[in-house]
Amino acid sequence: VLKEKIGVEVALFAYPYGEYDPAVQALVQRLGFVAACGQQSGVVSPYADLFALPRFPMGGAYATLSGFRSKLTMRPLPVQEVVSPASSVLGAENPPTLILTVDRSVIDPARLTCYVDGRPTGIIREEPLASGRLIVTAEAPLKGRRTKYTLTAPGRKGGWYWFSQLWVQPKRSSTSD
Repeated sequence: VLKEKIGVEVALFAYPYGEYDPAVQALVQRLGFVAACGQQSGVVSPYADLFALPRFPMGGAYATLSGFRSKLTMRPLPVQEVVSPASSVLGAENPPTLILTVDRSVIDPARLTCYVDGRPTGIIREEPLASGRLIVTAEAPLKGRRTKYTLTAPGRKGGWYWFSQLWVQPKRSSTSD
């Protein structure tokens, strides 16, 4: 449709409000897009799902030159696998559990911080110990329609690493964010 209307073929899709689930991701792929991004902040990595790419917002309160410079130096948290969730849509479990495996040679899991709605209130456990398999939850149930778990850690050789998981509660209005 865009090619017909404006003469440009678009390969990247941005999910409205950053919200998607596996069915929407499959539809976007069937429509011929090569990738799609949500509204979870983060750094694209070789491990990223091409139909759930993160991006950093650069508008409003986030549109500062110093903030932009800082984001340019961020590195992707070395996530080797996201075990759970299969979908960013929140089910019956609240707070939800994020399970992922990270490369311990790049970051020390003990130095990770999990921010929930911008506050360092996430709980991170490594099980089994020294495995790189992390189980992440919030201290309390998520309240907004859209909430992120943002994981950051200093690298063993310097720099900062970042990963975000978006959670969406479809039954909540966007005014509850």
